[in-house]
Amino acid sequence: MNGKIGIRAAVVALLAAGALGASASEADTVVTFDWVPIAENPASGPSTASGSITLDFASWSQTTPSGPNVGPFFTSGADTLATITAFSYTDGSGTHVGLSNLSSTSLTSSIGWSTSAIAQPATGAQAPSAPTSGFYLVTSFGESGTTPLGTAFSIGNNTGVPGTTVGNQIGNGGNNFQPVNGLPAIADGGYWKLETTPVPLPAALPLLLTGLGGLSTLRRRRLALA
Repeated sequence: MNGKIGIRAAVVALLAAGALGASASEADTVVTFDWVPIAENPASGPSTASGSITLDFASWSQTTPSGPNVGPFFTSGADTLATITAFSYTDGSGTHVGLSNLSSTSLTSSIGWSTSAIAQPATGAQAPSAPTSGFYLVTSFGESGTTPLGTAFSIGNNTGVPGTTVGNQIGNGGNNFQPVNGLPAIADGGYWKLETTPVPLPAALPLLLTGLGGLSTLRRRRLALA
């Protein structure tokens, strides 16, 4: 009898944990954009800048528009707020900054957040070799901060066309660092490319499934001993 009560109590606790986890996180989707460098000013050969930014959206899904020069793309819909949950960037001179160096971790876009369709950004004089095809951020944003050495920097992106398949309609990014320790000011140009196709998942779901599996095993053992 006590064993049955214990199992029931465990089931209730696991279901409650699953419900709480789902209500807290099931609507959120965390997506990471990698920096794809194409230009550097002053030019010192191919840009060596690298970085990534991870944004948390309340909603994030793929949609298929109709019309020419557009295709399936990702969008936050009416959700205009994005929270930066991770950030790492190293400019062409080797200056590194992280999440703690940003002045804010909250970004708002009045028209929501979107990517291009799978497309290849345009080439140009500063980008003789185009970046690879992928989903690129086309929402405008700007963020500033202070490097570990106390100088200012900014990161950002320009507006593009949601769902575009046209290279020159993808909003390009620009990241600027003030001079430091005798190094010149750096202006990195490039794009923010979606790293992975995001799949939202309630945080408590794996734990809930594991717990239910364990309870099923326990029940089979009890039946075998009966």
